[in-house]
Amino acid sequence: MVLIADKHYHSVIANLKEIVFQTNLDGIITTLNPAWTNITGFSQQASLGKTLWSFIHPEDQAEVQSKLQFLLLGTAPDCQFQSRYLTQDRGSGWMDLYACPIKDQNGKLVGLAGSFADITETKAQEQRRSVERAVTDTLAEAVSLGELIPKLLMAICQSLNWEYGELWMPTSPTESPKCLESWCRSLNSASQDLALFEAPAIPTATQDEPLIFALGAGFIEQIWASDGLTWLTQLAPEPHSSCPMRSAATRTAFSIPISDGSEHLGVMLFFKRAYHPIDEPLLRRLRLIGLQIGEFVMRIQAEKQLRHQHHRLQSELKEAAAYMRSLLPPPMTEGVKIAHQFVPSNQLGGDAFDYYWLDSDNLALYLLDVSGHGVRSTLLSVGVLNLLRNQSLQNTDFYQPRSVLSNLNRAFQMSENGEDYFTIWYGVYNRTQRILNYASAGHPPALLLSSTAVVSSLCSSGLPIGMLPDVTYQQENHTIAPDSTLYLFSDGVFEITTTDGKRWQFEQFSELIQMYHQRRPHNLNKIFTEITRIQGQETLEDDYSLIQADFITEGNT
Repeated sequence: MVLIADKHYHSVIANLKEIVFQTNLDGIITTLNPAWTNITGFSQQASLGKTLWSFIHPEDQAEVQSKLQFLLLGTAPDCQFQSRYLTQDRGSGWMDLYACPIKDQNGKLVGLAGSFADITETKAQEQRRSVERAVTDTLAEAVSLGELIPKLLMAICQSLNWEYGELWMPTSPTESPKCLESWCRSLNSASQDLALFEAPAIPTATQDEPLIFALGAGFIEQIWASDGLTWLTQLAPEPHSSCPMRSAATRTAFSIPISDGSEHLGVMLFFKRAYHPIDEPLLRRLRLIGLQIGEFVMRIQAEKQLRHQHHRLQSELKEAAAYMRSLLPPPMTEGVKIAHQFVPSNQLGGDAFDYYWLDSDNLALYLLDVSGHGVRSTLLSVGVLNLLRNQSLQNTDFYQPRSVLSNLNRAFQMSENGEDYFTIWYGVYNRTQRILNYASAGHPPALLLSSTAVVSSLCSSGLPIGMLPDVTYQQENHTIAPDSTLYLFSDGVFEITTTDGKRWQFEQFSELIQMYHQRRPHNLNKIFTEITRIQGQETLEDDYSLIQADFITEGNT
């Protein structure tokens, strides 16, 4: 190889964005180009005369030195690998290093030549994606907080190559947060040169950046009060701490607030001995991760509470049915006359429905049906009902059915066993314009009957909630004629087996609704009585949910 000090190559080498170097047989740097200073922050002049591996991260030095030594011994023609390098501000970065032996004009081995490209940002992007995958996988597999938290701390630390993590949460609404769980990586190199971790100046915070402050007394209270992401530097050692990260020269830490979007549930702290500058793209992802964890915490807490309630009720089916009925809305008489009938199956299913005025002119009404039976399906249906009733689904326009369905689909994905998906029909009726906007996620179509018995089937395309993560839901609208009636129902109303062993069809149920609609006065018990007669027994295979909404003319009762 020709020495890079030759004038013919000098101008080219000086303008390269990659670092180009030469060392002698002892690994001492003899030549560097200006990219060295641009990337590492160290001056060329001060770096010449030092070994190349003295600028390698302490944890990688032995491996790098071993690989370069093979070249100096003449046992390999070249080598290429990735490693961490040190920067002048006591931080580190990632490089893709290439090196090969160099010889003089007589063919004698005189040292090494090579280059390395800065791949720090590429590695950072990989880590950001890695931590997202790790958190998502951990949340998907966990079934309880006790199982989740230690795995979550380990997953985040290992994905980002940080060394210690803690979870702080209050054990009651009136108490201060306490450290409930921690995870620490085995520190096999605690005697490393702590001078590497001497603190530089704290970066300046701007209005758009997260809060930055030095770790001191009451730092948890400060983080809790900030209610946001926090990046910490210049952390003071805690001599009496049992944790090696807290009692040593920790350099950097960050916090992830755990929130359901409105309530501050907890905070996760992560520590690192090395200085690490603020990674704003990572922080943006961590905020979303905190919301994911918060949603899981709230769901687990809700499931825990509902399991306890169901445990008390499961001895008698009637008590469980009474509990489910207590969550359903009462009949409505103002503006739109609404009646409903709910008959749970003997296994408890996943039907739930609701209707309420979003404002004085717009009425929301929906019915959902979770797959399967038992406590799991019931818990999910109640969870969705409460989420919609409280309008706590994030970034959702509850006046737009497609917005509701899209955000439900993002919030609820079925398990690996194919459970936890559900169908839903959601509509919003504007009584001033007499327009009904609606969307469906795999749910049976609603039936709209006019005063002249004209039947309209209100359906729109869309997979059930939870089937696939990226689904586009279509929204339709229909003008409601005076004195029309809407029938909204679950598939348990018509998916029955007749006395002769045949499966009843939707078309047959539609005919039954038309005959019922023509007879006055209306009473939903008549439909239920006829369906139980057709199947030959009163106990149904699935939950039976039927809503009748009469769009009465203003002034009529």
